[in-house]
Amino acid sequence: NSIVRKRIEISTNENRGQLVVSSDKYSLVDNLFYNLHDYASQSKHNIIIDDGKVEKLLNLICNVLDRNVNELNDSVFLIIKDIEKECKYYVSNVLYRSVGSRKNRGREVEWSSYKYNKEFNKVLDKGIISINNEVLKFISKEREGYIERVESIAVTVKNKILELNNNIAEVLLSIKNKVIVLNKESVVAKVEEINYEVHNKFIKGNGNTNFSNRNLTEIKSILKELNKMEILDNRINKLSTKESDLLKVIKEILDSNLIIEDKQLAIEKTVVEYELTFFRHNMDTHETRNKIIHNIYPKLNKAYTELLANYKLNRYSKIKKSIHLISNKSEGTKSKEMIKLIVVLVILYIGIDKCISYSFYQIINLLTNARDGTSRTNIAINLGFRIIKVLKYIKLDENPSLNALYPINKLKDEISKLDNEGIYWIGDTLLGLITANCDIVVEELKWNSGKDSQLEVRINDKFISNLTVSGINIVQLPMLTEPRKISSDGLYFPYINSDTTNLHLFEGELIKGKYNLRDHTEASEMLYSSINYLNSIKFKINKAMLNFILAEWDNKDSKLFKGYNMLKPILETDSKEIKEEKVSSNSKYTLYSNIISLASLYKDNEFYLPVYVDFRGRVYPLSNYISYQGGDLARSLILFADTKCVLNNSGKECLNVYLANLAGYDKLPWSERLTKVDGIIKEYLESNEISNTKYIEDNIDKISEPFQFISIMYAKLLSISNPKANISNPILFDASCSGIQHIAALTLEKELASNVNLYTDSSNPKEDYPQDFYTYALEKIRDKLINSDITELRDIKLNRKIIKRSVMTIPYNISMAGIGEHLMEHFTVKTVLKYRYVVIPGSATISSKDVYLDYSKYGQLCKIIYFVLTKELPSLRLLSNYFESMIDIFVKLNIPITWVTPSGLKIKYTNIKFKPQKVKTSVLNTSKITTIKLPTDSLDVLSTKRSFMPNFIHSLDASNVHLLLNSVSYKNLPVYTVHDCFASTANNMFKLEKLVKNAFINIYFNDEGYLLKLHKHFVDTIISATDPYLSNGNIENENDIKGLTTERLEYKPLLSSNYVADRISTKADIIKIPDLPAGYKNKNKNINEFVKGILNSKYFIG
Repeated sequence: NSIVRKRIEISTNENRGQLVVSSDKYSLVDNLFYNLHDYASQSKHNIIIDDGKVEKLLNLICNVLDRNVNELNDSVFLIIKDIEKECKYYVSNVLYRSVGSRKNRGREVEWSSYKYNKEFNKVLDKGIISINNEVLKFISKEREGYIERVESIAVTVKNKILELNNNIAEVLLSIKNKVIVLNKESVVAKVEEINYEVHNKFIKGNGNTNFSNRNLTEIKSILKELNKMEILDNRINKLSTKESDLLKVIKEILDSNLIIEDKQLAIEKTVVEYELTFFRHNMDTHETRNKIIHNIYPKLNKAYTELLANYKLNRYSKIKKSIHLISNKSEGTKSKEMIKLIVVLVILYIGIDKCISYSFYQIINLLTNARDGTSRTNIAINLGFRIIKVLKYIKLDENPSLNALYPINKLKDEISKLDNEGIYWIGDTLLGLITANCDIVVEELKWNSGKDSQLEVRINDKFISNLTVSGINIVQLPMLTEPRKISSDGLYFPYINSDTTNLHLFEGELIKGKYNLRDHTEASEMLYSSINYLNSIKFKINKAMLNFILAEWDNKDSKLFKGYNMLKPILETDSKEIKEEKVSSNSKYTLYSNIISLASLYKDNEFYLPVYVDFRGRVYPLSNYISYQGGDLARSLILFADTKCVLNNSGKECLNVYLANLAGYDKLPWSERLTKVDGIIKEYLESNEISNTKYIEDNIDKISEPFQFISIMYAKLLSISNPKANISNPILFDASCSGIQHIAALTLEKELASNVNLYTDSSNPKEDYPQDFYTYALEKIRDKLINSDITELRDIKLNRKIIKRSVMTIPYNISMAGIGEHLMEHFTVKTVLKYRYVVIPGSATISSKDVYLDYSKYGQLCKIIYFVLTKELPSLRLLSNYFESMIDIFVKLNIPITWVTPSGLKIKYTNIKFKPQKVKTSVLNTSKITTIKLPTDSLDVLSTKRSFMPNFIHSLDASNVHLLLNSVSYKNLPVYTVHDCFASTANNMFKLEKLVKNAFINIYFNDEGYLLKLHKHFVDTIISATDPYLSNGNIENENDIKGLTTERLEYKPLLSSNYVADRISTKADIIKIPDLPAGYKNKNKNINEFVKGILNSKYFIG
């Protein structure tokens, strides 16, 4: 019996025949179980006990004793005693039955074995019946008592109400000396009417309709079903059979009695150990994934053994020879031999088993979460960096003979000197050992362009679904303890065990650099305090939502999962297109499966989500499964923990608006969204009678985030059912076109600001429709198309959905080719009489007929859109021209482009060129010549110009978040951000909105404004690298030199005669410093208007 419960021990005192009762009922059923089996086994009658009846009897006894009712317990104890007594009787006695005849009436024969068995097991049936009868008698008696008590209470309540009504009647009669004829019945009716109105006033929030009692009953029924934990546990148990061994071990740790800190440390060590011994952990089980591993391990082990065999012979004689040869070579000629030696030493020190396990595990992880691409070069370099970190775990005494030959500290020192080519050698050797000896990881030529052909690495389609589920490492798990604070010198070790951080993060760095940037971003105190606060926010899993999701996950016809809740087997006969579709679908299955598995694991634990920062200051959670920056499914499962949020009036309003937003009404005025809520709820309740997903299925075109909609719907229903309920769901409001909001603020262009809801002078903004910049841009594009010289273009009207992606990338230097690619996501290509055409669907044309464009005319369409988006928005054009002029100067002077963000980060934007180089890692005979790209000291001018604007705008976005978190920390609000989206509990959203606005205002409109500060910084940087030049007038050309001065140039930013001379150039090149955009001519007046308009805007976020 595996039932876990409080136990009551009953032992039989055979001498006195008494039952001894203690505090453990499990021992009672244990003793009965063992006694019955002992009786049966000791019997000479071959009694076979019916285990099904025994289990039924024991479960019934446990369930009855759970009630802790003395009267019932006494009855059960006596029944148990009778059962044991009677069973023992059948075992210890020889029994007979009469077989007499007329001649021999007294003849008897002993019972058969069948008869002994039947009577013995019949005792168990009698015991079950007796206990059930006792339970029924008790329940009947208890029910009679309940009825009496309820009737008594009802009489008391009725008398109290009548007494209260009499008092109310007297008060009403005395008001203003009016004579009112009342009786008790009318007063009762009036009181009920008042109560009903008060109740409905709460329920409807800001709506204008009421809910019936049937609605309320239905709401309670929905919530009750969602909160049935036994159903949730059953679904999780079903899911757990598919989990990896790693997740099962983590579950055991989470379910243990360890303190929180020890649990976290145990999980960290378990995951790291699992990665280092991946194969050993998975060799002996029978799951499909592990059968694959079992089959390939011998091949990999043989390959490693053969590689190292020559080096191990005669006490490492070959290594000794290599060391000797290298020591006699000059620095310039020993590099390849040194790298080859390092590769061998790394494998020897780490060991074959750990090298196989860790490299295989990391390759699967890199290919599953391919942020830096899947070229062989990228995978090899990343793998090289990761395997080197494992050396930190190697102790000096682990391999004394090898350490005596080549000390590990000396090896680490040599590794620290390696460039990307050396790191590539290490990673490529390990990758080559796997690709050459198994077909799980395969290579394919991705771009076939002669010498520039590049190998891509991927998981074989046959194995991808079975292997990627295992690719979970420690940084993808939530933390049970609050992440460690960033130290005073900027070191970041969020995990309890420092080695965990070193192995998986960036050597204790908060800011993750970018491979093509020469310089690292310098952090600031504000960044540190912001990250420390964000890391301190505690979360928990939304169990009701998890219950819903698990049920939907098992539904093969789920419209919400769109088929991604089932693995699609990839067949040899599948076409390339079908295989790609299946691989993509299975990838989403793996993502969803991991999210659900981890949510199930952590459902009973509060947790934290540590973050890291990219070079621009943008914040990202380390976990990409349980993450508030994840997709719809992940965000729907997260609640704030440690928050007491009983909805107040502002909370009700924000919850209602967010529900309306998720239902697809986010383009309506704020006030109209509030009126939609009751209708949404009533329609949902009606649909729920058919299916709990029918409402979403019927409104799938409007609801883009169905899981979050369900999550917020349940929160709303809970608040209706229980006004005192704690509603800790994150309410997420996002900025509209935040990149363009930053451009409007930088340039102080009021029209643009108004079109992105940054600014409004409305007297009642809640009644206004939110501005839609996409529609604004679409109208400008349509004006150009209708006046086109090309007949086909005049029939094209496009729509908001088609141009949205292109408009979103306006602040990020959209190209004409980029626009063409974005548009093709909505168009098709057809061949007619050997000519290929782009087909514009009838839904995007005035005539409602398909329009066929040849590629020349399609190019004209793209050109018109590009012209409108880049040239007809004056502020964007002015700002782009200004930055391009500044970048030209920095490039000409060969100095890095630097800026200090409003939150104090110092960013050096130095995109460098890479040169291709052919490399063959000679450690393996099977290694191939591969072209890798190595960094140079030269700046990549084209890349810098193209990518400066998006990275600059993102750094401002990030600063807004840093300033917000800094101010939020003083108010101790629960909060998270998704770059330009902001979340808190419903009651705190208006406070958060104000703080977001204040942070934005502090960036652009306090003191002299950020663009002027940035301009001065640019000028100071330029002046420090040049000689000042003073001119008596305007310079017509570079030869018009009036004189140089050694005095520092005092730059006057609003004048147009500021020049410097390039001190490095052989000819005295004169450089004009560009002016600020035009909006700054009336800066002070514009700033005051902007601040007032921002504070007045209802849709800045929301």
